[in-house]
Amino acid sequence: MSKPGLLRRLNIVSNDIGFGLSRNIRLVRPMLEARGWQVDVHGYQPLPIGERARRTVRRLVDRRPAYDVNLFFEFVVPSWFSHARANVLIPNQEWFREGAERHLKRFDLVLCKTRHGEAIFQGLGCRTSFVSFTTVDRRTPVAAHDRRGLFHLAGRSLQKGTAALVALWAAHPEWPTLTIVQHPERATVVDLPNVRWVVNYIPDDELLALQNRHGIHLQPSEVEGFGHSIVEGMSCAAVVVTTDAPPMNEIVTAERGFLAAWRDSSPMRLGTAYRVDPGALAHRIDQALGLDDHAHDRLGAAARAWYDDNDRYFRHHLMEALDGV
Repeated sequence: MSKPGLLRRLNIVSNDIGFGLSRNIRLVRPMLEARGWQVDVHGYQPLPIGERARRTVRRLVDRRPAYDVNLFFEFVVPSWFSHARANVLIPNQEWFREGAERHLKRFDLVLCKTRHGEAIFQGLGCRTSFVSFTTVDRRTPVAAHDRRGLFHLAGRSLQKGTAALVALWAAHPEWPTLTIVQHPERATVVDLPNVRWVVNYIPDDELLALQNRHGIHLQPSEVEGFGHSIVEGMSCAAVVVTTDAPPMNEIVTAERGFLAAWRDSSPMRLGTAYRVDPGALAHRIDQALGLDDHAHDRLGAAARAWYDDNDRYFRHHLMEALDGV
């Protein structure tokens, strides 16, 4: 723990362009500032040579780097290394850039969002600490929570299992309507009577209403760095169905949701993409639809309890790791 009153300076190295990385910044920056860190944010672009020289001169004059810690989200920008006393990485193994492994020895600590990620980076010789991660609490009071309402948040990702769900709904016209929210640049709309597509921009309050109105969230992801869409559903106390593969099955277990077996897999950078088995997914969807009210609410409450416990765990262990680095 740092001494009271001592100003600590931290530089987040991450692009802030409105998608998942921006969400990470919005989550972590207020936590750090509340604990007394002065926080700057810089994008992934390497420091220009002139700016690098100015910072080097300033470091020699001041006899210390500009920052106490560089905190890199996902990608490695080597030109920033010398501008902090310590360098810390929070990676997503499935997006870790080819060739960046040679820089891992320069990091004082790799903070891992999942045990799956921790094993990968330990295997590469990194000093690691499992801190988990968190996401924004999406729960709101709702007048009518439809326990048989089915929802899928695809967003911009092509690895959320959307095509598998659409194929299943084409084969099961008897199933209730599935609402799919997907970015228009990624959507391939299939006209089915029991699928409602939301592919235009909707305000966040409308998305919140959709997430809370539907009691079953289907997120059969192929790969996740943490699983924001899965955990958002859990924060709403929904019953979540996802793929029985790491790290998705670290987040959802039989005690707080449903896991569908995977059919095949392929490498994805340092991670692995697992494609869900359609038959197994259909079986889990039938099980979720068949829950009585008590069983549904029990699973949803367990999912919400995990969200709360994990959020507290992350907030504590992130600060503990950065204080100690």
